[in-house]
Amino acid sequence: MRALATTSVDRFRRELHAHPEPGWAEFRTTARLIEELALLQHARVVYGGALGLGERRLGVEPQQQREFARRAVEAGCPTDLIAELADAGTGVVCEFGDGSRGGWLVLRFDIDALAVRESDDPVHAPVAQGFASGIDGYSHACGHDGHAAIGLGVARRVDRLVGQLPLGLGVRIVFQPAEEGTRGAAALVDAGWLRGAGWFFGLHLDALEGLPAGTVVPGTRRILATEKLDVVLTGRASHAAESPELGRDALAAAVDVYAALRGCDWDGATVSCNALAGGEARNVIAAHAELKCEIRAVEWAAVVRARERFTRIVEEESARRGVIARVDTVGRSIGGGSDGPGTSLMRESAERAGLPVVDVRDFGASDDAADLMAATQRGGGIGSYGLLATGGLADAHSARFDCSPAALESGVALMTECVRTVIREMRQE
Repeated sequence: MRALATTSVDRFRRELHAHPEPGWAEFRTTARLIEELALLQHARVVYGGALGLGERRLGVEPQQQREFARRAVEAGCPTDLIAELADAGTGVVCEFGDGSRGGWLVLRFDIDALAVRESDDPVHAPVAQGFASGIDGYSHACGHDGHAAIGLGVARRVDRLVGQLPLGLGVRIVFQPAEEGTRGAAALVDAGWLRGAGWFFGLHLDALEGLPAGTVVPGTRRILATEKLDVVLTGRASHAAESPELGRDALAAAVDVYAALRGCDWDGATVSCNALAGGEARNVIAAHAELKCEIRAVEWAAVVRARERFTRIVEEESARRGVIARVDTVGRSIGGGSDGPGTSLMRESAERAGLPVVDVRDFGASDDAADLMAATQRGGGIGSYGLLATGGLADAHSARFDCSPAALESGVALMTECVRTVIREMRQE
């Protein structure tokens, strides 16, 4: 692999689209970002052990990591780099200037893909134009390939703006791993990457009911808080016909847990259990079973209360069958929303960039950008998480999700203008 200084934003996005990688396994994606960012004159590029994510990571899947690490090495990525990323975490932080005195302007772009099989319809643009996912069962069905490409385009422009940065202002561009499952942002916050943040801005590509590509929603409300939970049940195997009474049926316990939790709504916190697996053979009482569940609410406090009830129910239902239960947190986000000053700044930036702007909207789902934004707001800073119209009709997480080159260029223009707006405001103080 070799970085190309002339790689366009759209070309880079197509490259990532063809090579989707799930959270904490974005090895090739991270390596390519490092290559491209290293070409910039003023950038400090931080990755691997220097990020400090390591043990702070949530929801790492070792088997998945091994598979995608192998693919990255076969694609030409340096073996030692991939080994470091597997051990310490994927993702990249790119810094310009020094925000240790005046504050950091943080821009966030997520980079991971989904376990969604991409459409093979010949009229689907990635298929028709030859950049559809090359990994069966995975695709960039949420547009993070576009987010990463926009982030690279912004980094290139900020590299040319370094001479305009006021003394004390730094720009920190975060290429965040593992947004899906809300697994990545908490590690970045815990590692201190939002300390000293005075401004936070992020965006998400969205169909927006077919609005023209590049239309901006300058802020979102009601980004839902969530906790992702794996319920691991351990029983005892026995022969299903000869000695079933000697077994402790983990699969039956899992079914009981599912039935007890399905559709629960506790003070506005909803519980979903959407995957269940267990058992080893048809003639063996199941010794192991697992459920994948989540809790969502508008407020994090409601999630915390629901988690306590959730755990109690799991333990009670499992104990009835003599099965041992463990509940693991594999992802979380405290939720939140854009604030007034942050929304106003993004709106002004969109207008200065000549982009159409519509009203603020409810997000209505979870995105751990909210954790980065909330960390900024807790420290006295401002922030906004906006939406950007893709120019397509397919919704996120669908097999036909796509975005136009015009949307990518609009994203670069919007986020670069956010930087310019902060520079202007600081110079006026």
